[in-house]
Amino acid sequence: MNILPSEMQTSSRNKIQILCLVAIILFLILFIKTSHDEWPFIKLGKDFTAYWASAYLLTEGQNPYRTDLIFSREMSVGWPDKNPLVMYNPPWVLSYILPFTLGNYVSGKFLWLLTVFVCTLICFIWLWQFYGGTDKGRGWGIVILFSYMPFYFCMAKGQIVPLILLGIVGFLHFERKEQWFLAGLSACLLTIKPQDTYLFLIAFIFWSIYEKHWKTLSGAGCAFLFTVAVPTLNNPHIYFQYYTEVLSRSVQHTWETPTLGYWLRSLLGKEKLYLQYLPTIAGTAWFVYHWFHHRKKWIWAKQAPILIFMSLLTTLYAWVNDYVLLLVAIIQAGVWLVNNPFRPYSIFMIILYIIINVMAWITAFTAQSEKWIVWIVPALLINYVLVKFFLLKQMKVVTNS
Repeated sequence: MNILPSEMQTSSRNKIQILCLVAIILFLILFIKTSHDEWPFIKLGKDFTAYWASAYLLTEGQNPYRTDLIFSREMSVGWPDKNPLVMYNPPWVLSYILPFTLGNYVSGKFLWLLTVFVCTLICFIWLWQFYGGTDKGRGWGIVILFSYMPFYFCMAKGQIVPLILLGIVGFLHFERKEQWFLAGLSACLLTIKPQDTYLFLIAFIFWSIYEKHWKTLSGAGCAFLFTVAVPTLNNPHIYFQYYTEVLSRSVQHTWETPTLGYWLRSLLGKEKLYLQYLPTIAGTAWFVYHWFHHRKKWIWAKQAPILIFMSLLTTLYAWVNDYVLLLVAIIQAGVWLVNNPFRPYSIFMIILYIIINVMAWITAFTAQSEKWIVWIVPALLINYVLVKFFLLKQMKVVTNS
């Protein structure tokens, strides 16, 4: 008996739904379990506790960056460590956290973890479709997502990075549909951690001005001004407090981050702070060159992956959970491989991707610091470039034949 294509698509969708349901159930079990047991690295949702403490202090009109106040709030909800975890994000980020302080801590934490998890799944599904993935091949995409090591780091910490990913996805979606104002609104989410996507943000400004998409800039501007203003309603001095408690102390220079800037300082002298900025300066110079060579034929679907790669490769500071943003490039490459016949190079690329993630897990379990995982971005970039090279080579052969 022949199976109709529509029946095959329905069967594929059902399998995807079942897999997503299983993933959600496993996530819920993991949440319940880690409410009592220790996560191998940290307690589940630890970063949300820092977000919540600062947002809670803001609702009371207090300084959300004052260490002793933050520690007191964290201790009140069972903080396991001897030192506080401080949220160093700029004040406008609290606008995204405040809704999760309306209830008690446990319900807020649960909703937050579920939100970032669902956000990542939505971004995956949309990116798979955006880059031409089929329902039949989406099972491979799910394997790619759930085998990606930084995804688990991000979920375990309850990091805010999936909201940035949602901003990138939203921008790409609305830009393709030429809904410029909504594209700008989405791009505002990238200001949550501007250092992670700084080249994307620069490109966004350059492109908006070059193409005269004033609605895009106005959308981003309106959204940004709104998020900037919200925290001042409860604490008019919050930006001055952020400067005195965070910026003036340059705490980021003490972090052992998996960045090129940190390793330059480690090798040539940690007191030489200017070394931290050299990769970012080089990244900016690369972007200027790249922009002037591609500005006339700028296609965001093609440019976004490499901009994210170069941003994370040359950023001032980042953590492993920030690498979730690379899912844009990884899913694009995954679609390329799945949509083409499985040739030897395709199998090799998939094996290379698996090896990178296995090695990342081994490094995470054996190293005492995330700084040792600095190699993963260059490795994934090489993997991505090789996939693109072999695909272009295959297309050239097909065209010639």
